Amino acid sequence: MKCEESRAAAVAAWSAYVDDLSAQLAAAQGAVKSGHSTLRGSIEPRMAEQATKLADQRYIPGTEGWSRGRGVVLLELCQKDPECTKVKHDIAEGENAVRDLSERLPPAKAARDALEGKASGATTAASQAIVDPDRPALKVAQAASAATQEACAEWTPPAGESTP
Repeated sequence: MKCEESRAAAVAAWSAYVDDLSAQLAAAQGAVKSGHSTLRGSIEPRMAEQATKLADQRYIPGTEGWSRGRGVVLLELCQKDPECTKVKHDIAEGENAVRDLSERLPPAKAARDALEGKASGATTAASQAIVDPDRPALKVAQAASAATQEACAEWTPPAGESTP
């Protein structure tokens, strides 16, 4: 019974960590989408006329060079515009968060899922989670996995059941 209680506590701890990562991932993805929407919806249109005028002065209108040059001019204008700079910074931060969280989720899910198999595999799977000093829930979940392995080490299943 101690083994199953420990296993349930560890699954709950890992689920809390996975749920937190998933929520943060969804928020980061939303921030990136919102940033791109703001960029395309209000900031770039506001700068479009000036970008076109500058591109016309620097490049031959109607050429591929003009199209690429207009993009460069738009970037230059963005670097001088505080709102555009902030939105681009927010997009970059959001993309970094998405990458980070996307790397953290699979090992955390694997550790949670390992608790459904043999308890001895739970600690091994837990050790594969990426170090995460910003989220104390990881240490709680890893400790719960270790406690489950210890609690289940001496547990003998009833006849006909598999070992945890």
